[in-house]
Amino acid sequence: MKLRKVITMVMTLLLMVTAVPAFDVTAFAKSMPYRIEVDLTNQIVTIYTNDKNKNVVRQMLCSSGMKDSTPVGTYTMPQKDDDDERTEWYYFRGFRVYAQYATRVFKGIMFHSIPCNRRSQASIGKKDQAMFGKPASHGCIRLLWQDAKFIAEKCLPGTKVRIYKSGKRDDDLRALLKQASYTGESGQTYRQYLGIPDQEGVMGRFSTGNDVRDLQMRLRDLGIYSDSVNGDYRGSTVTAVRRAQSLLNMEQTGIADLAFQEAIYSGDAPADMEVTLKEGMSGPAVRNMQQYLGELGLYSDDMDGIFDVDVVNAVKTFQSTYGFQTNGVASSLVQKAIYYEAGRMKAMFALTGGYTTESITDTLYFGKVDCEVGIYLRSKPDAKSSAVSRLSHGDVVVALEYGKTWSQVQRGKHVGYVMNKYIDYYKQDITAMKYTAVNGDTTFTLGYTKENYFDGATPPAESFADYLAGGGSLTSYKGMSEYATVTTESPEITLNLREQPTTASTILAELEQGTQVKVQLHSTEWSMVRYEGQDGYLLNAYLEFWNAPSGALGDEVEEEVLEEEYEEDQNGPAKVDDIQYAVVSADSGSSAAVYAEDSIDADVLGSLKNGVRLTVVESIDGWNKIELQGHEGYMKDEDLQFVVEA
Repeated sequence: MKLRKVITMVMTLLLMVTAVPAFDVTAFAKSMPYRIEVDLTNQIVTIYTNDKNKNVVRQMLCSSGMKDSTPVGTYTMPQKDDDDERTEWYYFRGFRVYAQYATRVFKGIMFHSIPCNRRSQASIGKKDQAMFGKPASHGCIRLLWQDAKFIAEKCLPGTKVRIYKSGKRDDDLRALLKQASYTGESGQTYRQYLGIPDQEGVMGRFSTGNDVRDLQMRLRDLGIYSDSVNGDYRGSTVTAVRRAQSLLNMEQTGIADLAFQEAIYSGDAPADMEVTLKEGMSGPAVRNMQQYLGELGLYSDDMDGIFDVDVVNAVKTFQSTYGFQTNGVASSLVQKAIYYEAGRMKAMFALTGGYTTESITDTLYFGKVDCEVGIYLRSKPDAKSSAVSRLSHGDVVVALEYGKTWSQVQRGKHVGYVMNKYIDYYKQDITAMKYTAVNGDTTFTLGYTKENYFDGATPPAESFADYLAGGGSLTSYKGMSEYATVTTESPEITLNLREQPTTASTILAELEQGTQVKVQLHSTEWSMVRYEGQDGYLLNAYLEFWNAPSGALGDEVEEEVLEEEYEEDQNGPAKVDDIQYAVVSADSGSSAAVYAEDSIDADVLGSLKNGVRLTVVESIDGWNKIELQGHEGYMKDEDLQFVVEA
């Protein structure tokens, strides 16, 4: 009887299970608001509305997996496997990196932000930044964090993701997306984002002819458009028009309507610094650079907007102070450095009545590291010697003593040896410009002397490039503050200091013409300022802004608060838990080298043939500690094919 009861219960349960309707995956996917397509050929992710209209909701650049490690196919986003998925920070234990808003697509393949070394966007590696828009991952799809956040929050489990190769390169669209993803949040339609005009007679994407050519030439002279002048209105022209519209405080449509054309051809059209300037060129961008070089005491000829031999020599002198190659060609970075230093100098001597200049010139030999995976600065000219410090691709060293295979160099305070085949050596003129206030109270030196370099200085060009890459402003200077002077129409008219940025707000004080205040927050229409110890708001239209050393008006100099860096858990797992295994897959031949250390100048322990399967113990900065049959060594990312599982 007991056996019969058990059988009856089992049969009942089976009937109950079969009575439950089957889960309709297709119907569930159709109920999702969006669908996602990933074009591996162009490294573009597009999010569409999940309906017959298939409107573009968002479009963005991405970085998929190297060596076809991102699988092609159509997938349905699963439920979370880990509590940290779809949240602000996700830790990839195997690679010892963090990423924002990781959303699973299929097994170990995820959408997520560009990896960070710690929980901070400032810790993104230079190589990962440079590779964005190209295959760079171990299979996942990397995005800008804002785009990864949209997918994590808006594209629910059940969303369809199609990953495919279009086979047709669209560099025009890629160039546009590199400037900014399309989001639609600004109210622009996708056609407007592409720069396709709706009005006849207005220039926009796909327009051609002499009018387009003239527009491109004008934008080039303004330092805004750097592509070829060909009369073909494509992505680079759309981007340049959009930039010009931003400088003109116009709506950034990328479409050259009549109002824009009138503004851009006017005598007071704004200039930018995105076009490389060289001898023989002319226009507003050159004239602006002449002005900035003049403020630095490097150019004293006519401000005629003509890049002649005098401008070439002035640019060369500046390049020698900053550690740029002294070729007289003003790249975008060189122009920005000139502009930045001119502004800093003007602010520093704003209250001293001017300054005088003198220069100190000399010659040094430098070297630039030419090795993508970096090398070690070693204590002796021997690959087995201890490492003094690590050098990255592009780092500049001072050459101290040249040898046949190894040379002694200096990087900052560190002195050691490097293999010559990984360094490009060159002779460089160096100049240190000394500026002294006319009253003798303030002095400043731009650039370094030979002694400064031997004491550990590195070229200013390096730190300036890092400063810009980190989001640094061209109008913000360390030790400086922004001030403003009230400029009403007459001495009888005062300017009201308001409690809030509106004319209906309470009046805190009435400021006479010529009153000077410290700017706390510079905004578009109103700025928050401090006057006699209280904060309030003034209309920008009646202010003249200027910079000067902090405390210029007797205001208190606030102590600089340094951002506390995120401290990683040093006891966290070092094992590679996300990587199942790796296979040797060298593109350069049938085998790949195994090194004694994570440096290309280390001893080579041997080589492994393509197809050999091995264990990855640790992975960081483009190198992998590997294990095979009890032996350990180091191999480069590019020589391995990773198999990653959830």
